[in-house]
Amino acid sequence: MPHFRDLILDNVHVSFWRLEESADEMWTLLSTMTDCAPYRERFSQIGVEKRRREWLSVRCLVHKHCGAAVEVRYHDSGRPYLWSEEVKDLPEISVTHSGDCVAVAFSPRNYRVGIDLEADETKAWRVRNRFLSPREQEMLPDSAAVLGAWCAKEAIYKLCDVPGLKFLGEMVCEDLKKGQLRVKLPKMGKEVLVVLHRIEGLGLALAQWKTTKLI
Repeated sequence: MPHFRDLILDNVHVSFWRLEESADEMWTLLSTMTDCAPYRERFSQIGVEKRRREWLSVRCLVHKHCGAAVEVRYHDSGRPYLWSEEVKDLPEISVTHSGDCVAVAFSPRNYRVGIDLEADETKAWRVRNRFLSPREQEMLPDSAAVLGAWCAKEAIYKLCDVPGLKFLGEMVCEDLKKGQLRVKLPKMGKEVLVVLHRIEGLGLALAQWKTTKLI
């Protein structure tokens, strides 16, 4: 039985899946949700089992949430979006993988978000100088908070969809309160509000523009 979990973070639906199934089992599951024929050629080109499972898991979560008549497509930048000839007002999506876990965020149309999962708190602490300034490190009390900041900046990168945006200097952590991290983007003249969450031992971050908060 697939290990699905659904949660709402700041009015955004997040579907989480800890993957325990093989690619063959996931293909069988997907076939119960939609016609898999359009996927067959692309799937056959993916040779690595881990990548096959990740690819299938996203489509399973999308069809579980949105129904059969949708398709995952990608902008030139690699950012995913949903397409359908039949369904209007499809949600925006953001996708993340970490280890054997995957999560997809579904937000209202034209309300983009970015999502990220990270599992390795030790690694985040070890490489913190690569993505946090000394000032930022002072405001983060422990390794869990550092992992949250790493998740946050990964999620912001997906939200912004700007190639080459730097984690150090171009994303500046300003304030951490009650599971929310406020981050400034000096070059873009914008601020992002990131909701931080823990799920089954992983850090999860959901980034959204501070000026377009959902009601």
